[in-house]
Amino acid sequence: MFMTIKQTLKKLNLKKGFTMIELLVYCAGLILIIGSISLLIYNMYNFYRDTTISPRVDRAGIALIDRLTKDVRTGSSINLAESSLNVTTGTLTLNSKSGSTDIVKKYYLENERVLYQENGGATEYLSPSDMNISALRFIQISTPLSQAIRFEVDITYNTKDGLETRSYDGVAILRHSYE
Repeated sequence: MFMTIKQTLKKLNLKKGFTMIELLVYCAGLILIIGSISLLIYNMYNFYRDTTISPRVDRAGIALIDRLTKDVRTGSSINLAESSLNVTTGTLTLNSKSGSTDIVKKYYLENERVLYQENGGATEYLSPSDMNISALRFIQISTPLSQAIRFEVDITYNTKDGLETRSYDGVAILRHSYE
């Protein structure tokens, strides 16, 4: 009826802890759960990236074209000696005026990013670091009355199907070229 202390301790020791097989089963179950959660998070991240990259590229391309259009319109002449026109790694150097102040604006492609420099000062990035600008072309359009620039930008980015390239273009007349 009553157990001795020795029998009680023996019974307690047998029920204490896990066997090696139980421990392996628990570890395998935990690994399956963690693996499933990791795979789910990875797939959700890829889905998010694939659905948001295209609109981000469009916003970046449109913003770059808008900036070029706005700045080219303030120009008075193209510095042909410092510009590389009709090539995929183009450079455009504009002479511009702000009131009575002369400004030299330079746009160029370096390390797959579009850069802007004003009066030889610090450079400013005009394109995001996570998108590659694969081409930046400037084409001069001259008429007896004025000058204009046609610009084309190709942005290359990664998708689940591989690399994709989108092209954006614009034209701007140098407003001070016909004064």
